[in-house]
Amino acid sequence: METETQSIFAVIKKRLSWLILGLVTSVLLSKFISVFEETLEKNIIMITFVPMIVYLADAIGTQMESIIIRDFAKQKKFRLLPFLIRQTQIVSVIGLVLSLLAYGTSYVLYQQHKVSMGLGISIFISSFTALISGSIIPYFFWKLHEDPAEASGPIATVVQDSLSIMIYFAVFSLLVI
Repeated sequence: METETQSIFAVIKKRLSWLILGLVTSVLLSKFISVFEETLEKNIIMITFVPMIVYLADAIGTQMESIIIRDFAKQKKFRLLPFLIRQTQIVSVIGLVLSLLAYGTSYVLYQQHKVSMGLGISIFISSFTALISGSIIPYFFWKLHEDPAEASGPIATVVQDSLSIMIYFAVFSLLVI
């Protein structure tokens, strides 16, 4: 846990290590995306939705991190399974609503059913990976008696960014290409 008594250098070192891990993972993710270069050239519309996919997955993941870390602090005995069951019910509805809204918006803008379907399916699936990464990563650090707020954010973000983009490209490839 970060305190006022820690040296600034120690805090920077701790925070920066997680961010550098994210930077390295992002470079690897860019190599993954480059595999789809030809596909992207033929379907440039696909790239326009990457910010939406990444944002929604990150936002859901960040909500999960905040909720689970708050629950660690409030509950004497935290139980992961009941937490995941309840959050799965909630995220199912949230993911469905967001995927339908994304499908509808995309279809109105571009009139391409397969593209819109790929977007909606990707958002729905990414909602669940965000639930898992946003819950399991903080839980892992908490179980190790580490501060889950310190490392969870950067790690969960890079995990979720990677998963959501891979899901999007995989779904898009199956449906559209």
